[in-house]
Amino acid sequence: MEWVSNPTANVMQTGANRDADGTIDRSPPPTPPVQAILFKLKRAIDRYGLDMRHEFRSQGGTQYGIITKGRFNSILAILFGVEKGFQWDHDMLRVLSSHYGTGAPDLQLKGNKDVSWMDFCEDLGEIDASYMPAHLAPPLQLRKVPMSAQAMQLDAADGQIDGIVSGGSGTRKW
Repeated sequence: MEWVSNPTANVMQTGANRDADGTIDRSPPPTPPVQAILFKLKRAIDRYGLDMRHEFRSQGGTQYGIITKGRFNSILAILFGVEKGFQWDHDMLRVLSSHYGTGAPDLQLKGNKDVSWMDFCEDLGEIDASYMPAHLAPPLQLRKVPMSAQAMQLDAADGQIDGIVSGGSGTRKW
């Protein structure tokens, strides 16, 4: 493929629209606000085992990596709802849909009419959300002797898994 050095050429004409893996890249690298949202989404994706490529394809995403902006926002708002700890507002959705926006201009809602869902999924795949700060990590409760299955069930029976079995003739710490 020959690279075009014309300064008035668009990205598709220059050939600079491909990533290292050969896929077409319609959006710029994620900005810090986009990275913050992608980090939160990636944590939920890892926690709940979601396949975003499958979600977008099954909800109307084209094989060319494009989906309408309304459908994109709807998928995110439904898939990452309140039950997964997300409180979506128009600004968060606008940041994502404008960053990954492509195609014709949207005169009513501003930005573009379509969103490049493949670029969104590709950027999600490059985010490492496995790090957890020490103040957010659950405390380690190491014991010399592991609890038996019965002791673990009795511990969970009081509604709190804390290593203390309460009830009966007293409280016993394992």
